[in-house]
Amino acid sequence: MLVDAHLDLAMNALYLGRDVAGSAHETRDREGPGTRGGTSTVGLADMIRGEIGLCFATVSVLARRAWMPLSELNFVDADDAHRQGLRQIEIYSELESAGRLRVITDTESLDDHLDGWDANPDDRRVGAVLLMEGAYPIRHPDELAVWVEAGVRIIGLSWATSAYAGGTYGPGRLTDEGRELLAGMQAAGVILDVSHLSDASFFDVLDCYDGPVLGSHVNCRALVPGERQLTDLMIGALIERDAVLGTACDAWMLVPRWKKKQSSPSICPMTRLVDHIDHV
Repeated sequence: MLVDAHLDLAMNALYLGRDVAGSAHETRDREGPGTRGGTSTVGLADMIRGEIGLCFATVSVLARRAWMPLSELNFVDADDAHRQGLRQIEIYSELESAGRLRVITDTESLDDHLDGWDANPDDRRVGAVLLMEGAYPIRHPDELAVWVEAGVRIIGLSWATSAYAGGTYGPGRLTDEGRELLAGMQAAGVILDVSHLSDASFFDVLDCYDGPVLGSHVNCRALVPGERQLTDLMIGALIERDAVLGTACDAWMLVPRWKKKQSSPSICPMTRLVDHIDHV
């Protein structure tokens, strides 16, 4: 079984109005070329055909980066981020009620899912562990229990800079609120995702947090420069923590100096992805 360790299903449904239960090919035919969200690349039906039985499905609201123009999709304040996050939780509940998804919340439900996947190949559903990418919907660390009760089992503190930590292309250190949130996560057994932390925050959180660690979608800075990638020192620190790393398939994270809509796909074969895995 393949595991997709970072999948924006609810974001595609909420912001782009896509039917993620169907096939990406059906979405492409329906939308046509040049849509705001780009070419559809995933649907639950495709995942089942491809033997992708488990995913880490994101709760991901759109923070604004400093140099980007404000979009109608960006949340405007913490309350708005909170509302959008809850709506994404509802989307996963709706998909589960429709029999298209199974939300995984503990070892028992994971074992049941794996047993059912093998026992009923003609009646499969994708399992989903809920991952919050950027803790923006959590308005204060005291709200963590609400999200754990809703099924969130993995949290990354930031995407761009947040109230909790610095993020990709957003400078900043781990904050006092971030330390408080990490303490709550550790007590609740919530997994920490380090994928979008700033360099300084990355080491701050590893010093502060003793629970399970994941890099859900990360590649190697030694092969492709840029702060979105992990340095060898970071990778070594994660290995020491027995962390799990999932690779990222974005071409700009696989090929140095890739230019969107300009570079030829021919320079990004699957071997580029394998290079990053081999480096780790």
